[in-house]
Parts: sequence; C-alpha cells; structure tokens
Amino acid sequence: MRTVLAAGIQALRLSGSENARLDAEVLLCALLGFTDRSALILREALPLTAEQRRDFQAAIARRARSEPLAYILGYREFCSHRFEVNRHVLIPRPETELMVEAVGRDFPECRNFDSPGPPLRVLDMCCGSGCLGISVAGECGRVELVLADKSPEALAVCRRNAENILEKNTRWWAVQGDLFQALDDLPDQRPFDVIVANPPYIHPDEATALQPDVRDYEPAMALF
Repeated sequence: MRTVLAAGIQALRLSGSENARLDAEVLLCALLGFTDRSALILREALPLTAEQRRDFQAAIARRARSEPLAYILGYREFCSHRFEVNRHVLIPRPETELMVEAVGRDFPECRNFDSPGPPLRVLDMCCGSGCLGISVAGECGRVELVLADKSPEALAVCRRNAENILEKNTRWWAVQGDLFQALDDLPDQRPFDVIVANPPYIHPDEATALQPDVRDYEPAMALF
C-alpha cells in the first residue's frame, strides 16, 4: 500500500496540486473504508488487490484533472452530516455553516419540543444538495421544511439527502421551479418564518478568474 500511495502523491504533485498528500490519503482511506488517515501508517504493509490499485489510480487521475475531491468521493461533510453531492449540485462550503448557526441563535424556542406553538416554517430556496435547509432542521428540531430548486437533477440529490438525514418525524417537501414559482402547488401556503438561500452569485464575466475545480466542474446554473 505504501508504494501505491507514494505514487498517487507524486502524480498529484506533478499535476500542481497544493494538497497532494492529503488528497491522496483521503482517497485511499475512502477506497479502503478507513475512517482515520492514521490507519494508512498503521497498516502501510497491507497489500492491495489489482482492483483496488486500479480504482485508486482512477481516482488520482480525476483529482489530477482538478475534479473536486467531494465529487470523486460522492459526499461532503457539512454541519456534522454527510451530504451526497455530484456535479448537479454545488459543494457545501464550511463558511455556509455560519448561516445555520445564525438561525439556531435567532430561534432558540424551536428546540423546545413541548412548546405549544407551531413548528418553525423554513424555506431553503435554490437548495441544491439541501445542506442548508436540512442542517437548519437538525439545528432547530421543531421545523417544517420546504426545499426548492430549479434543477430536477439537484432536487433528486436533495431528496435523497433529506430521506437519509432528516428525523423521521420532520415534515418536509421538495418542489421544483424557478424561485418562488416552485411554491405555487404547495398544499400549505402559510408564510415562512425563515428563508435561507445560496443562489447564483457570480457574474458570468468573472468565470475565467475562477479556480478550475469550480469553473470546470460545479454546475453553471448554480454559480452564474
């Protein structure tokens, strides 16, 4: 395993990667089912099968072409949850977790499940993977959640994340449409207490200035 890992690190360094060792170790851990990179040291003499070698080399080749690590792995950690991601959704950013924390601070009463009041009604507009709305539901507890996106492919990812992460007693809807048009067919038309959103925020003229892993891989519909 040690020589295979070293070859992967070298390939990423030659491609210009700034985090060659970290990326290679994360990819190999994911392939072998290790939860901690220290296992690569403790078990460095572990022989790899031919299939494992091929899979690791293929993952390294994808990363060497600047494909984001999250897309290669198929997931990204966000607010202590593992969200499925693919090229139809933006990769959740750590700084976006601040928005989730802000909602929790502003609505502390929603954590009280014995409260006689209605649950917090939350809309995640341009939801993508659903990381914002689903994490708000996890932070606040007593929530009714609506997840809306224009992209049917993104909404499919969002639905899977909601099914896998949300508490079973959480009421939620996933609706497709352009911004607030997506809400037209909702059975409940009450106003929302909270709207969170990470809409397209980059002007198309700025595309050439983006890093290749963003410009060439993340969905243009969600960026521009």
